This record gives sequence, C-alpha cells and structure tokens, in this order.
Amino acid sequence: MTTLLKLFQQTAVDNAVALLETARRQLSQVDDSASRQRIVSHNGCLLIEAPTGAGKTLIAGHTAETFSLGKKVVWFWFAPFAGLVEQSIRTIRNEFPGLTVKDLRNERTVAGVKSGDIFVTTWGSVAANTAESRKARTNSDTALSLDRLVPALKGLGYQLGVIVDEAHHGFKKAPEAISFYMNVLAPEYTVMVTATPKDKDIETFKQATGFEEIHKISISRWDCVIADLIKTGVKAVAFLVEGDAREITDFEKTAIRHGLEQHLAIERALEMIGIGLKPLMLVQIDSATNALSADETKRKLVELGIKPEQIAIHTADDPDPDLLALASDENVRVLIFKVAVALGFDCPRAFTLVSMRRSRDADFGIQVVGRILRVHRLLQGKTRPDILDYGYVFLTDHAIQEGLTQAAVRLKSIETQLTNASPSLTLVGIGSDGLHAQVAKEGQPSFWVTEQPKPPESPVENAQPPENVEGLSQGDEIPNQPRLFPGTPRTMPSRIVVRPATPVVSGATYPLRTDMAFPKSLKKEVCSADMVGGLAACIASRMNLDGEILSVVHRRFSQATKRTTELFGGLVDTETVTADISMKEIARKAQGFLFEDENVSGRPLHDLLIRRLKEEFQRQGWAEKISPRDLEDALNLILATHPGALREAKRRCYANFIEAVPAAPLPPFVSADAPLLPARLNVYGVFPDGLTTDEREFALLLDSDTSGTVAWWHRNPQSKPYTASLVMPELKYDFHPDFVVGVRERSTEDSVLLVEVKGNQLLNMFESVVKARAVHKLYKRVMMVHWEGGRQWRTVINDDNGEHNLLDQAFRFGLLPTY
Repeated sequence: MTTLLKLFQQTAVDNAVALLETARRQLSQVDDSASRQRIVSHNGCLLIEAPTGAGKTLIAGHTAETFSLGKKVVWFWFAPFAGLVEQSIRTIRNEFPGLTVKDLRNERTVAGVKSGDIFVTTWGSVAANTAESRKARTNSDTALSLDRLVPALKGLGYQLGVIVDEAHHGFKKAPEAISFYMNVLAPEYTVMVTATPKDKDIETFKQATGFEEIHKISISRWDCVIADLIKTGVKAVAFLVEGDAREITDFEKTAIRHGLEQHLAIERALEMIGIGLKPLMLVQIDSATNALSADETKRKLVELGIKPEQIAIHTADDPDPDLLALASDENVRVLIFKVAVALGFDCPRAFTLVSMRRSRDADFGIQVVGRILRVHRLLQGKTRPDILDYGYVFLTDHAIQEGLTQAAVRLKSIETQLTNASPSLTLVGIGSDGLHAQVAKEGQPSFWVTEQPKPPESPVENAQPPENVEGLSQGDEIPNQPRLFPGTPRTMPSRIVVRPATPVVSGATYPLRTDMAFPKSLKKEVCSADMVGGLAACIASRMNLDGEILSVVHRRFSQATKRTTELFGGLVDTETVTADISMKEIARKAQGFLFEDENVSGRPLHDLLIRRLKEEFQRQGWAEKISPRDLEDALNLILATHPGALREAKRRCYANFIEAVPAAPLPPFVSADAPLLPARLNVYGVFPDGLTTDEREFALLLDSDTSGTVAWWHRNPQSKPYTASLVMPELKYDFHPDFVVGVRERSTEDSVLLVEVKGNQLLNMFESVVKARAVHKLYKRVMMVHWEGGRQWRTVINDDNGEHNLLDQAFRFGLLPTY
C-alpha cells in the first residue's frame, strides 16, 4: 500500500517534476550536443534538502515515477552503501508501482526495457575497483556491461535519470564515482537527496561535473513537525564528573544505564496510551582501537538486566544479515552498531540512542539525530505524553555535544523553498539551423561559445626557489624540491646566496675555587642494601586502613551532574545523579600505584596488602561474605581512591631504608662556549650556563646577599654522578634540587640547604607538590621558592591535605639557617 503524501511532500514532488519537465521539453527542441549540454548543465540537476524523517525517499521516488509516465526514462538509484540497497528496493516496490526494479546483476539487457525501469545499486558496485564492479562493467553471455548498456538504451531513445541518496556521502566514498557518472551514465536528469548539504560540497561537485546550476528544493524541520513525521525535538544528555573521580568513572556504563532507564520509561508511556509498539534502543560504539567493543557493550547491557537474546549487533566485523528486519522485530530491544546504521537506517521505533563515538562533526551529528527523529506511524496524529515527542541521545563524552548542537543549528536554519527553471537559459533560432540553447547575459542571449577559463596554474610551476639553502653550493642539486620543468635537473640558480657556516667561538674554562670553604663532594640519598626484603612488609603494616578508607570497598557509584540540552530549543536542565565507576579503570590505576616505585616489588606488596585487608575484614565481621575476587576489587578501590595512604606508608618506611652517601667529587672546572658572567659566591666564580629566567633571577639574589647568610652557592645539575639528590618514593626518579647553598649557622651536614625554584606553570604539577614536602637525610627540608609576578620571591608549602601547593611567606635570608 502506497503512502499518502503530506501536503509539503506533494508540493516538493510537483516542483521537482516541473523542473525536470522543463529540461525534457528544452532537450526535445534542440539537436546539437552543445545545446543539450547547456540544458543539462542549467536545468538537469536538482538537490532535495530535508531533515531525516521528512520523506526524502518518497519525494525522490514519486518524482521519478510521475516524471516517467508517457516518456522513455530509465533510472539509476544510488544508495549510500550496500546495507541500504535492500531497504531502497523494498521502498520502491511498496511505494512506487510506476517504477520497476531491475536486477543489476542479471538484467543488464535492452530486451523488454520500459520507462520507469530502475537499477538500485551503490557507487562502489559500479565505479570502484571491486569484483562486483568489474563484473557489472564486463559483458557476459546474458548481460551487457554497463558501459555498453547505457549507450544501447540511449540508442533506443531512452533518457537516463540518476537519483543519489545521501549525495554528500556517496561521491566522497567512491572517488571513481564522478568519472563513472560523467563518462558512462551522462544522465539528462539528476536528483540528489540529503539531510546534510554543504555549500562547499556543492561547489566541489559543480566544478567536477561542469554543472552551472544546481537547483534546490528545501524542506524545513518545522514542516515535518507540523505533519507529525518527526519529533518535536531531541534531548542530548551528558554527564559531568568533578576532580579525580573523572578518572575512575565508567562513562560508557553510566550512559547506557541512564539511556536504558529512559528507554524503559518510553516503553511504559506507550503501554499507558495503548500503543502496541516496543521501542528500540540504539547503542553506537566507537571504532577506536581502545574503545569498548561490541561484546563488552553487550555484557554491560546484560549486567543492567537486558536478556542476551534481546540484543542484536551489527558492525563491519559482525554484520547482521537481517539488519532491515530489526526495524520491525520487536523481540530485539537493543541494537549495538558502529557507523553504518547511523546513515540512512530507517527505524521509527527508535527513541533512544547511546553514543560512544568521539566525533564532534556536525554532519555526523545530523545522522545521529536523524536515527531517532522519526514518528512511528502508530503514533502519527495521536495525542501522546511529552516523553514521546522527543528523541534522546546519551553521550559518554560531553564534548560530543558540540557536534550535535551544530547539527541542530544547521537543521533549524533550513527554510522551505522551491525552485524554478534557470532564467538565464533560452532557446533561440539561428538561421535555418533550428533552435539552440544559449545562456543569456544581462537579458541577451550569446551566440558565441564562451571560452572556458584556464585552469589555475600549478603551484609547482610558479614555485620560486628558496633564497638561501644551507650547505649547498652553486650548481648543487636541491633535495626534495619539485622540478620546475620535466627533465630539468634541480640545481641551484646562480643568484642564490649560500650562507657560510656559523663560526664556533672558543670556549672559556672556570676552575673550582680555592678561596672559600665548601664541600668538594655533596651527599646523595640511596636505598640501603637490606631494604629489598623489609620495605614491602613495612609498607603493608604501616598503611592506614581505618574506617573511612575501608568504607570505599562498598563503593560502586560516584556523583555526577546530568546535563540535558534540548538541541532545537536550547533549554538546559541539570540534576545530580549517580555515575557508575569502572572497575577495569580502578584496577588499572591500582596497578599503576602498586608498581610505580622501582625500589618496591609490586607483587609481594600486593600479596601482603591482600593478607592485611583480609585481617581487617575479619575484624569487621565481613570475612565470610568476601570472596577472593571481592578482596581484589576492595584493594583496587582503596589504592585507586586513596593513593595517599599507600604513599604516606612509603614515606614513613623509606626513612628506615635510606642512607646518605658521598656523591662523586665536584668537577675541577666547568667550561662554556662563550664567556660567563662573574659571580661573587658561586663555587666556580660564574653564573652557570643554561639557567632559566627564574633560576637566573634567584642565583642573582643569592649572589647579592649582603647579610652574610650565604657563604657559597652551587647550581646542582640533573642526574650527574656528583649531584646532590633525594630518593622520592612517589616519583619514578630521584629528586635533584636546583641549588645547593652554604648557609652560615645552619645545623645540617656542611651547613647545606637545598633549594628548588618553581615557575608558575609548574607550581601545582603532581611532581611539584611532592617535591614541596621533600626532606633530605642529612640536609633536611628542601626549600621551594617561587618568583611571584616577577616582583618578589616567596616560599612554597603544601596545603593541609598535601594535595596542592600554596605560596607561603616572603623569602628572607633570615629564614635559611632554620628552614
């Protein structure tokens, strides 16, 4: 049974047929190929732009059917990809009795041909380097090749029409499509339909095909809403989680769970109004390597109560041969897919979509929105609750909302418009030659063929050789440069100036000073030989497992802000909800903390902590309820959510297993490529090379001390045998403070104070927070300083929780002896 067209659809069909009829009438009045080409170029191409659900397929099909009556027209219908060919064929057979579907595989003959015959295929099946395409382009005993069928049809007086569904997609996917379209089909009539046209794509198509005009029929979203073909709007739901909880939140499961709750609410609403329809929930997974797989997604759905037999999967790796049947098979409650279903899949019973894809592209957003916009026939014209007037998209990444918002803006911007035949094309008589098509300029036809503009000059032909090429002499061949003319060697023109190599300035050497007292060897921390066996046991016994920390073993949810945006209306609603935590991510983070310290063997520490945790559970009376898997999950939760407890235990235990030993002697001299500025208190008598701006300012401050507090100072280099260093259990490397300062009256080994300089951009990095609380075995507490606003130096300390750095008091030399 054919569908009765809505008023706006019938108007679009009438307008499209009128345009094609004008082109046909003009073509029938001319004989020369140049005129025919101008007519097709100006009146032979139509673009139908409408939102998904507007019935673009119906409009295009009725246009072809109506236009073919009483004429001789054969059609080619191009679906965007193979999965939609059968859907298109089914629609044509059900809706357009005046069109006859022909099988491209075995009905490539002229026998029995009639107006309204239509071949349904894809560009990839006829215009790509595939076995299917090669077969269609090759003669067989029973079928002509397409390259011979088309001219044979035209020889019998038939004209060719082409319908391109999702036109923006098809031509891009098959680069050979344009060539096949222009050189083999060469259709008189082209009808393109799409929900996502772009001016840039239209211009590209015009340039590739030579069309002077592409006529456009546009249908607004609001026309479709009034006709009850598409829903009033779409609500996009994203989840925002604050702080460190983001890293352990399972956004995929959270989106699926909340999407499923919405899906079930829709199901109940349909039952309440007596509509016998089971909705379909769509779950779109990403194609990225580390993304959630279809099987993992299915497991999450099963965990949330969906029966395995109610879940279907359709991906390129696991295609469902009965994909189209899913649209009506109400035993299938959830469909998991990647990309293919997002393009053209017609399933009006879909209200809810969970999207895990990371794309922010507006075109992709339009396709996603389009899958849940249609109003099912059982609901059209019926009074229904608001929940059924919307589609719902649940996002695993709130940033994806950007593409959906852009998609909504584009769909809202489309206004209904019809088209007219080109006013610039006229038919004029020239002597006794009959009518010719001419393009009118300023109301007057031109009787001369307009010279085609020259193609833009190649950038290679206009390329200028570089002014200076280092390392080459005149006449040398220039590497990796395009040839200006074929066969011409790439050589240096005589005008190019070859820059001489930069001369190397002789270096300067600065010996270690002998006129002041300072240690010739600094102290570095090392782990003692007996730490291997005892450190893990110490950490496991000293780790804090009090009630607050222990309580996280029951945690399975975190708190999130659910942000719902109505895409077309722009209204935003927020509420606090629960978000699932990812035990997989929890385990990954926990393992990272266990194995972050190369001085501690992670596996023995893990086993000792499991034993300790089991003892704590026994004290709480939980032991009989806890399985080994539960113990693993509990330890992972504690380590992932309270890493500070483990690190604090490490700090306490390390003190028992760290000793300070002499580093290698300071080098007898330092050298530099250029002379260095003299320094009054530096152990080499100069300001060393390679200082940052902040370090140079601090070195100048030390060197300018007039209080007598600073006896000497030394720039402590990174990772040298003679560097003063600290073992830091929270870092994966030893800590080498920037400066070693000799401070009079300081009660440490050799009166040494270690100082670390931190710029603003590094002040609150994790490593900086750890370093701000560093204490050397012999030199005691390390001072961290910051040059605030380029005006004054201030010391840096941890906040009360030890999680952030704060600026403390202003730097004064009087602080150094007792710091």
